[in-house]
Amino acid sequence: GLQVKMGAPTPALADVRGILELVENQRVAPVTEENFLPRGCLLRNTAFIVGVSAYVGDETKTRLNATEAALKFSNMQIALNMCIRLLLVVIFAIDTYATIMSQANVFGDDKKEWSWFIMFLRFCIAYYHAVPMSLYVVYEMLKLVLGFQI
Repeated sequence: GLQVKMGAPTPALADVRGILELVENQRVAPVTEENFLPRGCLLRNTAFIVGVSAYVGDETKTRLNATEAALKFSNMQIALNMCIRLLLVVIFAIDTYATIMSQANVFGDDKKEWSWFIMFLRFCIAYYHAVPMSLYVVYEMLKLVLGFQI
């Protein structure tokens, strides 16, 4: 029989190590990058070959070299996102403060018609317009105008 022992799969194309052993004859042949044929390659001017499929499926060299593309954000968009986050934190703090003051009955109103959660939601609705979603629209228009100037 034929026994094939291969090293662990690695992303490096030149890192192919293993041995091909004929059990009956006790003969051993090395498997290196010189006799490794990556996917999609053609072998020409050869009468016959003995082939072994190694590193298939998720362990292929191509799959191991594939990486997720990093998201690209401009410095201006990063600053814009930071400003929006800061605005949301400030509005959340104002809503929380207003809810606490309404539940503490600061104004002497004896009517407690709604729970603190309903009051918090009412203040969120009242102050939501402070987050300028038009900022993103203006930012995209600015990118478009600046793109035409390049």
